[in-house]
Amino acid sequence: MNKYIPLVPGKKYVFIDALYVDDFKNIDPSILLNTNLVELRKIVFPYTGDPYSLIESDISKFDLSRIKYFPDPEAEGDELNQFCSDTGVILIVEDEVFLSVIQDFDSNVSDALEDHIEKPTTSNKWTELTDKYRDKLFYFSTVEIDEDYAGGGNFQID
Repeated sequence: MNKYIPLVPGKKYVFIDALYVDDFKNIDPSILLNTNLVELRKIVFPYTGDPYSLIESDISKFDLSRIKYFPDPEAEGDELNQFCSDTGVILIVEDEVFLSVIQDFDSNVSDALEDHIEKPTTSNKWTELTDKYRDKLFYFSTVEIDEDYAGGGNFQID
């Protein structure tokens, strides 16, 4: 059964491993505020060609089956439809709130997200954050794409 994420056509979304969010906290806030998300890929992740994806939604129900695993040697680098993962927990964040989500995303939220994945609860730090960013923040696990690729890997959005 396919999982669908409700996105707004015409809006841009970042697909990023939840672990990578902390990397933005090491960057001067003025750089974050004055640099677009495409350029930030090279500033925040200078040694990774595809740390996160930035795509414009073309449909209101994004089908996760559009995301495909591919071997590392095939990674093109700097392809905005490609992203990599270490944990297998991917956040989908509307680009207009991405920097705000980064500020609000801390170890408590990360731990709560892990707990939520294991056993969905009615209220914790993760659900508080998704309530704050209703319809702008989602997550999925790479196991939902393909059980053989739970965790790390390189992915491409078709």
